[in-house]
Amino acid sequence: MKQVIIRLPDKKMDEFLKTIQNLDYVQVSDPEDIPEAHKEKVRERISKSEENPERLISWQEAKSSLKTGL
Repeated sequence: MKQVIIRLPDKKMDEFLKTIQNLDYVQVSDPEDIPEAHKEKVRERISKSEENPERLISWQEAKSSLKTGL
């Protein structure tokens, strides 16, 4: 299956969708839409970090451990 991404100005979107709405294989999605389950997971992680800030490490520590594999 091939996928085609078409970038349209907002003012042209409705017109374009009306043109292709009868095609069974067309799926419209907005890449800026983040699933609610993903948002909830991030909220949980933020909450855990706020409750226990000592569980976090700095970016420098993380970067260093990535370089050394530790």
